[in-house]
Amino acid sequence: AFFEMIKGFIKENEADTRMAGFLDPLKRASKDVQAAGMYFLQNGMKTPNAALSGSYDFMHMMGLTCLGLMWARMAKAAYAGLETGADPAFYETKLATGRYFMARHLPGTALHLTRIETGAAAAMAPRRHCSARRSISRSCRRTCRHGPSKLPGWDSPAACTASSTSPGSH
Repeated sequence: AFFEMIKGFIKENEADTRMAGFLDPLKRASKDVQAAGMYFLQNGMKTPNAALSGSYDFMHMMGLTCLGLMWARMAKAAYAGLETGADPAFYETKLATGRYFMARHLPGTALHLTRIETGAAAAMAPRRHCSARRSISRSCRRTCRHGPSKLPGWDSPAACTASSTSPGSH
């Protein structure tokens, strides 16, 4: 229903050439969200982590696309307001802000789609223990013999090679 609403709005306003700067980015964003949905349908059942790792980006895509639709609607109202002659500075500022959003923020859906399509390998990979990566010493205190080991997906506490047995010593 959401995509039909966007398609209907675009079809209803495509004859107005002033709306092109709002409708074209909205159409691209809508296609990005649909492509992400297809990725989840194709990969989510066989690899649930593919859906989990992309959920954050999908929420942002939906939010950006919803805001894109709202800005397109506000642009239509602003053009109508300009035709009445009431407060042109307000309506011009509204249009400028909308153009900014459509040009600078809405294209972010492509970034989110790319991140979703990378799959789960990078985002859901098991973390390595402190002996393999010294840069996560704070995590080591939570996962090796120097602290409780309750986080799933981490290497064995025996892999810790710290010479001291006091918490946080490495």
